[in-house]
Amino acid sequence: ERKSKRKKQRKMKTQAFFTIAFLVCATTVGAEILPNIYVASNVVRASTGVTADLTLTKTQDTRFGPTFPNLKFAATFDNTYQLHVKVTNPTADRYEIPVTNTQTIDQSNLENALYSFTLNESPFYFEVTRKSNGEVIYTTDASKITSQEYFYFADQLIQLPTSMPSNFQIYGLGERVHQFQLYRQNDYYVTFALDNPYPYATGHAPGDNMYGEHPFMLVSSEQPQGGVEYHGVFFANTNAQDAHITPDNFTWHSVGGIVELYFFMGNEPNDVISQYQNLIGKPMLIPLWGLGWSQSRYGYTGLAQFKGVLENYIANNVPLDALWTDIGYMDQYRDFTLDPVNWGPQSVFLDFIDQLKGGGRYFVPILDAGVAKEDYFGYNQGTEMDIWIKRYKGNDDPFVGKVWPGFATFVDWYHPNATDYWVDMLTITDETVGFSGIWLDMNEVSNFCNGQCGGVYPEIGPTMSTPYTPGLRPLDVKNIAMTAAHYGGPLNIEYNLHGTYGTMESIATYEYFIRVRKERPMIISRSTYPGHGKYAGHWLGDNASTWADLAFSIPGIIDFQMFGIPLVGAEVCGFIGNTTAELCARWMELGSLYPFARNHTDKGTIPQDPYSLGPQVLAASQKYL
Repeated sequence: ERKSKRKKQRKMKTQAFFTIAFLVCATTVGAEILPNIYVASNVVRASTGVTADLTLTKTQDTRFGPTFPNLKFAATFDNTYQLHVKVTNPTADRYEIPVTNTQTIDQSNLENALYSFTLNESPFYFEVTRKSNGEVIYTTDASKITSQEYFYFADQLIQLPTSMPSNFQIYGLGERVHQFQLYRQNDYYVTFALDNPYPYATGHAPGDNMYGEHPFMLVSSEQPQGGVEYHGVFFANTNAQDAHITPDNFTWHSVGGIVELYFFMGNEPNDVISQYQNLIGKPMLIPLWGLGWSQSRYGYTGLAQFKGVLENYIANNVPLDALWTDIGYMDQYRDFTLDPVNWGPQSVFLDFIDQLKGGGRYFVPILDAGVAKEDYFGYNQGTEMDIWIKRYKGNDDPFVGKVWPGFATFVDWYHPNATDYWVDMLTITDETVGFSGIWLDMNEVSNFCNGQCGGVYPEIGPTMSTPYTPGLRPLDVKNIAMTAAHYGGPLNIEYNLHGTYGTMESIATYEYFIRVRKERPMIISRSTYPGHGKYAGHWLGDNASTWADLAFSIPGIIDFQMFGIPLVGAEVCGFIGNTTAELCARWMELGSLYPFARNHTDKGTIPQDPYSLGPQVLAASQKYL
């Protein structure tokens, strides 16, 4: 108890320090960013949109890289409910994510649009208004923004503020652990993929960002005459971001890319979500068993223990649809392999998988993003096909990080050979272990080094600094270096593409199921990005065996319904730490309602299978599963 108290006191001191540091930074880097004032010219107003040239007339802040004297503005009225706003630099390439779904464009009935759009020429600002009641839902007019944040566009910082409608609430902006409504008392929410297990969102530094990036928000506003109006906004930008929310204002910050916003006018929450998912893509269909009950743990000792799980489920009359296993089944943590000593021989393992399938049950193994940099087929074939992420542009050496097998390389999903390589590796894995689904982990992409590891190459190589750092945590922390190079042009570096890794890996895995097995895929991935639900599901990551984490799983799951990834769930009974019979019984009841329902726990914790914690948990499991 004394140790626990001292640990809690240290944690509170650390949180207090970071909160103070963050508030200082927010004052010097957030609220005091002086505006770059633009005026609009060559304005073309048409029934389907507005275009203009923007000219910089006053530069007041140069801390964030070169500012741009000329910008291009375009507002496109995609359909009656969707508006697309884009600001680009016509003289220098900036990374743009190809998210537009042209199927959502129908400009035949725009006289009945739910919105109206205004562009002011001098100074430049724009406004989006709800036609039905005249409510301004988005405006960059500095005179209406009380947080003293202004439109700003430079090489390493985009700042995009707006005043907010009356009595507003914001939902979304994932991924994080939080109450469903986001705080709005001078709070910052970071969006940048990171292996950051289950931090409770406080709105203060260090950033509470987690595995996925979802810069989408659902906004509600209570109307003076009664009732509530809803709309949605999607910031289509892959760079590290944060959102600053005050009682009256909202501001996006991004360290790169372009301004690209989509507005969805609703009016009910389900309408807004449907409109957003029309753009990013509707969810995949999965096999029926994927909606069933799964059992797993990190730390199975081998095939004998794994067989025992199945036997105990059957003996205790508890439903079971799939057995999952963490990295322990691999030979020295190398992807696509089977440990021949503890889990083999291979023929015996495959006999067990046949027995499992014969009972209408399935097997799902984990695969990590890092492929061991060792002399084995996974690494050798990847090297032959040249599909590794490289150290930096102009260098052909593979980027080498460190994960569970030690030094590792990472597939560059933008390389034209990457999907073929992955299909080959999954085919080998299936021949080795006979899987029915795939669990993708560590794909933010996670790294045990902060950026480049020492001891691999004679020199570390170039690094990248960020004068504005969302969350105040350097972007390289627990990630591969932001200078790491992907296939393609000079903009295809980790700094611009980081958040897409997990979804790109899921797309390649989806291709395997469609191309080779010709069946619906069952894929669960830790890292996600908008559009991910077309290809895979998600689990909420490394939660803890606490009542708080049980409660927080509910808004987490609802968030991912908004994000278009309905196949989602939390680790039932908790992953980190020992559960209790009461907590696990209640969690089994709740978990039976999760779209993706799995009991999974950490190495070294007590067993928490339904039959392991006594009659209370067993009875709840039998009844609710």
